[in-house]
Amino acid sequence: MATATLTPAIPTPEGDVFVLDGVPWDLYVRLRDLPENRRVRMSYRHGTLELTLPRFKHEKPARRLSRLIGAVVEHFGLPCVEAGSTTFRRPGRHPLEGNGNEPDGSFYIQNAASVEYHEEIDLSVDPPPDIVLEVDNTNRSASKLPLYADLGVPEVWRYDATARTLVFDRLQADGTYAPADRGVALPMLTPSLVLDRLLLCDSAGMTETDRRRGLADWVRNVVAVGWLPGP
Repeated sequence: MATATLTPAIPTPEGDVFVLDGVPWDLYVRLRDLPENRRVRMSYRHGTLELTLPRFKHEKPARRLSRLIGAVVEHFGLPCVEAGSTTFRRPGRHPLEGNGNEPDGSFYIQNAASVEYHEEIDLSVDPPPDIVLEVDNTNRSASKLPLYADLGVPEVWRYDATARTLVFDRLQADGTYAPADRGVALPMLTPSLVLDRLLLCDSAGMTETDRRRGLADWVRNVVAVGWLPGP
């Protein structure tokens, strides 16, 4: 039997991170499903379990990105199911294999009809979300790309709140991700367009209510005006 080893807490801007190596899949599932762990973010890939207690600095940009996506799909009348920080997981063939994670945000758009009326999402029969959001301040989110590739997520938005950079990563045929100049599920959006809006949200004197109210105008006057859909 594998013996799990614990790496002490690593303080990061996202929160204190604990890493356990040698964790069997069934133990991860039991820990994830305990009600007392519901506020703990868990990321599991092939025997390595990472536990994080998110901080406000981490959560705030994630909520803004989620509201931005919501405003875009509403304006364009697109189907959308927001899955938030749902636990997406898929077991492997052996006890120390499998993948599981709670993204900072997730959306079904192209595949919205597949999960519209579901109470739970089971990746053995359901598709993965079309977009997942990862927000960090240390560029640690890049390490989660192999996990998302294993889960088959077609598009990952990675926002670094310290460096103020945004990348749209698109899943390639070889199972890796490459930066894209335009969204896949939301092709009217580009990383630079979304980043400009996020930076505006940090403007001094702008309240959260101001940010929310301005989203609809931004979509109508900036996104929609500049969007010329292809044939």
